[in-house]
Amino acid sequence: MRICSFLPSGTEMVCALGLTDHLVGVSPDCDYPPEVKTKPVVLKNALDLSELSSRGLDRHVSDRLHKGEKLLRVDGRRLNELRPDVVIARAATDGEIPPVSKTLYLAPRTLEDIFENFRTVGNTTGTLDKAKDIVYDLRLRAMAAQCNAYRDKQIPRVAVLHWMDPPYLAGLWVPEMIEIAGGKPGPASAGKDSLPMTWDQLAEFNPDVVVCAPCGHHLAGAMKEAALLAKCPFPGKIGAFRDNRLYVVDGDAYINRPGPRVVDGIELLAHLLHPEFCTWSGPAAAFQKIAL
Repeated sequence: MRICSFLPSGTEMVCALGLTDHLVGVSPDCDYPPEVKTKPVVLKNALDLSELSSRGLDRHVSDRLHKGEKLLRVDGRRLNELRPDVVIARAATDGEIPPVSKTLYLAPRTLEDIFENFRTVGNTTGTLDKAKDIVYDLRLRAMAAQCNAYRDKQIPRVAVLHWMDPPYLAGLWVPEMIEIAGGKPGPASAGKDSLPMTWDQLAEFNPDVVVCAPCGHHLAGAMKEAALLAKCPFPGKIGAFRDNRLYVVDGDAYINRPGPRVVDGIELLAHLLHPEFCTWSGPAAAFQKIAL
């Protein structure tokens, strides 16, 4: 079986199912596990966005989506050469996908959707039993993290920001992650799009903890983006600023990708919110505490 994945989360699922050798093409954002970096890249950005600021990028992406224009484009010639039997894609992909045995469009909005996507990939690739086992293990780990977190009687208000300028409160599956990790999410709702906020609105929510997890960045890039928190005009009105509970995390690894490591993200959030009750056994480079 020959598999092309245009999604970093889909790539991680394929590899977790033991199918790394069957993966013949990936997107430029597919970087985990490390061995996928050697795979041919068959998906490209429609335009070069590298020189845009965070605010400029936000405006550009919003404008293109409003016009119905796509952000990503398939390298059709490369894809035809690779002759995939299965393509894992997203609806926002622009370009022709040649006829293949199966094309899976994954667009999860909740944790349950992520688990169902895992089963779908497993069913399509003949590894359904293994997918079920992995999902079962992920559920058990999430439950264990929740049990440990709720030993602490305090339930802090938590703002996970997946964009910094302007601030966006993370939606989709992230509010569920926060709740399982023993926190109270803000006005962004589970299953709904991320919510743009003004600093006044963030102050009204008054989070006890702020977690910066900007999309498209691992920890080093996220640290640079987190400097934009200094734009907050009244840090004294927000508990997380006053109490020095500001964290930057590797969002692409643990928060923003709807793949197997989403439960690692729950465990990480539980540790940040309740360090006396929840340990973190993952990489030290997963997060960093900051002070402004």
